[in-house]
Amino acid sequence: MKIALAIVFGFGLSSNCSAKDFVRQAKPGEPTQMWVYLSWHPEDCSPNIGVVKLIRKPQHGTLKTSQVDSRIIIPRRNPEKNAHCIGKSAPGFRVDYTSEPNYKGPDNFQIR
Repeated sequence: MKIALAIVFGFGLSSNCSAKDFVRQAKPGEPTQMWVYLSWHPEDCSPNIGVVKLIRKPQHGTLKTSQVDSRIIIPRRNPEKNAHCIGKSAPGFRVDYTSEPNYKGPDNFQIR
């Protein structure tokens, strides 16, 4: 059986990121990738590294973050302003969630 996760991210590194609710399914006790965030300067596509703050911890699991190599995709905001950056490499901020080993049910957390 899988657990349902409601994740609220308010990730404010640049104008390319915005708050978003995500719902993901995860198997109990197994690490599950929630999302990979990218942020860049639209002028020259260089990485825009910022600070990430955990606002609300998950009640039934843990989070692990890591930096991963990623590629810029079409952004939700200002796609025409960022079109020249699509496909370029950038460091991504990955968030993984692992529930308690036998937990089955909803969980949520918030990152800003």
